[in-house]
Amino acid sequence: MRRIPLCALLSTMLASSAVFATPADRGQGPVEQVPGIASKLLPGYNRLNDGWSWAGHLDAESYSNLAGGAAQGSTANLLGQLGGRLDTGRAGLWPGGQFTLSGIGILAGADPEGYSAALQTPSNIYAPSELRLYELSFRQQLGAGVQLRLGYDDINHYFGVVGPAENLVNSAFGFTPTITENVPGNGSYPYSALGAMLGVHGDIWGSKLGIFQGDAQHQFTHTFARGYLALWEGGLRWGDAEPDEDSGYVVKVGAWHYRQPHPDLPGLSPSTSGVYTVWEARRELDRGRRLGLFLQGGAAPQSVNPVPWQLALGLRLEQPFLGRPGDSLSLGMTRSWLRSAVLQADEELPAGTVHPAEMAYELTYVAQLRPHLSIQPDIQFIHRPQGVYPDATAALLRVHLEFF
Repeated sequence: MRRIPLCALLSTMLASSAVFATPADRGQGPVEQVPGIASKLLPGYNRLNDGWSWAGHLDAESYSNLAGGAAQGSTANLLGQLGGRLDTGRAGLWPGGQFTLSGIGILAGADPEGYSAALQTPSNIYAPSELRLYELSFRQQLGAGVQLRLGYDDINHYFGVVGPAENLVNSAFGFTPTITENVPGNGSYPYSALGAMLGVHGDIWGSKLGIFQGDAQHQFTHTFARGYLALWEGGLRWGDAEPDEDSGYVVKVGAWHYRQPHPDLPGLSPSTSGVYTVWEARRELDRGRRLGLFLQGGAAPQSVNPVPWQLALGLRLEQPFLGRPGDSLSLGMTRSWLRSAVLQADEELPAGTVHPAEMAYELTYVAQLRPHLSIQPDIQFIHRPQGVYPDATAALLRVHLEFF
């Protein structure tokens, strides 16, 4: 069974000062895509001099499967990322251009899936141990509200982002499992994909269209020879606040099509399509508290897909205690419906042995110890992992360090 990364970490647990002032400056338009565990690995880039900036982080975690699943046991994972960025306008070259380069290093213990057996993987930073190019891209502003991006990138940086779910550790709160489970070659953490994306936006709306290689695990030896993944997403934001403030409402809808001419190759799936939606609400509460709510859904109902439907919801409360302004508390629930016939064939299971859905419940707390250091205990309960195994209980402890 394929391994899912995310909410692909992969972990921005702390707020950091961004170099760019608005979502449009960051290249994401007025429908804000909040960086975090579910999308951008790096915290806000910090300027070295005119045009140049950099960022880095390190995440270390311990994972234990306390009960149920495939087996009880513990493991540990380590993830580091370092990147740099050049703004051509600030460097005095030409306006509106931006180059980004980053790499990741992963040192992994045993696969958590071997313990919990969950499709919705409890740890979103687990991946095979390696050093890997993660981002090599160029973005150009073509005019007011129009942007073009080319290069290697994580698709979940820009499509299917669930902002208020950024601190949840289960991978299902990132890219919907109706993509990650049904399209093993998709270009999300840790495998970025070669592609192009065109985005346009107005004051309260945004739309983007992208096409990426269909087998991102082979970054340089195969480009589009092993198919492609095309995505479109549109979004609308409204409310009393300005677009760059952490308040208001966001609705995003997306559609995708995966074309694979070689589904018989190991690790790839047949051609398929799907849709997804994300709803977010963020409100300022009393005494500096902020509340974020989210609802996420995905559908890929074709008979070849092992996960035809997914639904997730949850919340994030920032500063749950008045004396802890850098802390946050998050709750989440996700359900992935399972197509029994496909899973039974893949795993050679007897007919009638696969439960129709896998559900995961998560409670996590991010405690800021220093401005760039946090610790995050996390507990998850997973009902019917893979639709087959006994209910599992998993506990994680993650430490997040940002370098500046």
